[in-house]
Amino acid sequence: MMKNRLIALVLAVLCCLTVLAGCDRNKDKTSTTAPATTTEMKAYPFPSLDIAAYCSLPASAWENITVALDETAYAVSDEDVLASIHALQAQYLKDCPTINQITDRTAQKGDTVYIYYAGYVDGLPFSGGCNIVTGPNALTLGSGRFIDGFEDGLVGVLPTDTAMVRRQSGDIVQADDIVYFSYTCTYLDHDGTDFDEDGTFTSVSAARIDLSTADDVYGEGFAANIIGCKMKDDQLTFVMSGDYDGDGQTEQKRYVGYVYLATQEQTVTVTATFPAIYPSDPTLAGKTATFEVIVEYIGEEVYPELTASFVVETLKFEAKTGDPVSEFVTYIREKLKAQAAEERENVIEGETMNRLIEALVVNAYPKESVPFYMSRIYGEIEEEYNYYKETYGQSFPFDSVDAYFIYCYGLSADADVTAYVRSYAEKMVKENLVVFYIGHALSLSVSDEEKETYAQDLADEINASYGQTVVNSAMVIEYYGEDYIESCVMYQKVIGAVRPNVTVVPPATSES
Repeated sequence: MMKNRLIALVLAVLCCLTVLAGCDRNKDKTSTTAPATTTEMKAYPFPSLDIAAYCSLPASAWENITVALDETAYAVSDEDVLASIHALQAQYLKDCPTINQITDRTAQKGDTVYIYYAGYVDGLPFSGGCNIVTGPNALTLGSGRFIDGFEDGLVGVLPTDTAMVRRQSGDIVQADDIVYFSYTCTYLDHDGTDFDEDGTFTSVSAARIDLSTADDVYGEGFAANIIGCKMKDDQLTFVMSGDYDGDGQTEQKRYVGYVYLATQEQTVTVTATFPAIYPSDPTLAGKTATFEVIVEYIGEEVYPELTASFVVETLKFEAKTGDPVSEFVTYIREKLKAQAAEERENVIEGETMNRLIEALVVNAYPKESVPFYMSRIYGEIEEEYNYYKETYGQSFPFDSVDAYFIYCYGLSADADVTAYVRSYAEKMVKENLVVFYIGHALSLSVSDEEKETYAQDLADEINASYGQTVVNSAMVIEYYGEDYIESCVMYQKVIGAVRPNVTVVPPATSES
């Protein structure tokens, strides 16, 4: 667990590691508005501390540990093996998979549907709400990719109940067409100024407009300005007049644009709601959108049969038998089992540490250790906040670092951020205390050679991730310090020592 965190941290600062020779290894992000003092430890103290002066832990805590685990989550099925093989085929074979287009049954959760859509908020199109130009989009129902309500609204839809018949370029737009109108609209106030008090200027790349009802939305006579034009050929310029701001005076809207698509459509209407916090476009946050959706078909992926030539020639699999396909399937299964076993051990390791932390009795925290971690935890969020605040300006929906912290960590709106960060930091300190308390009790030690090996392994993993050789063990040790590397090695040793004492049991089930 500790090594995984360190790997992630090192990857994040790889650019710093390339010039570590001139860096202060104890330099770290600090918060200017952190909820606690940002005084940092001058060195990572745990290896040299008299741990027993700060805490106690009965030997029974590490000699008998019970961890509840759902073993079914780590079982490898035939479907898992097949999915892994399909992923390789899709990666290496051209035009793979092919898509079988199903239109004679209704869409269900788990199906991938190919759709066109056009959305409206308050009766008007919004940015990113239409995919007529770039679509169709493939959407797996139940994936949660789209906003709440959208995917559920397509469950039960029969593709043949929706349709799109496109007019050809140059065709005359008819009165009963659905048009996709790309335009800019300039508002002229009654006194002749170009913009009203709000600076109204609209540019829409894909407004879906039903000409049979367009006048109800855009004003009397709007549709007449579009009917009869040639799709994609005629640039339209027209002015609409009316009392648009309710001041009793006549204002004007000047439209310039063209119809880039005219169709006859049969759609299904879906209502969906944007999240209350929607950083991508704060103006849409919490609003309800209406979408007109065309489900072209349900897509069923079809993969070719796994062949020996693909396994041996394409994947360069070195078969040891006369049946490379069966051997490769077995290889994939064993690889997935190894990955699942590693994930299982990581979970057991984490839960083991949680049990030990629960049993630890802390008399006092080492000086500055809790503020040190608080500064790191809060500082990371503060750095993100400042970046997004500068990038998005007033449209960024959070007015403080605490509000952004609450959003990132999924806390309740009235959460005490300082208390949460302190609790988090205390747990990190406790983990270190546990490691060295048990390490000292079991007379475990860490040699210079072990620290060097650990640092080099870590450097190798970083280099492999980036396809380079710039990072070495000396740079890792220089940046994080020998004490921190020693703590990582001690963590591994302690987990290895207590793992035989861990009993894994099924999770408790509630009786009905």
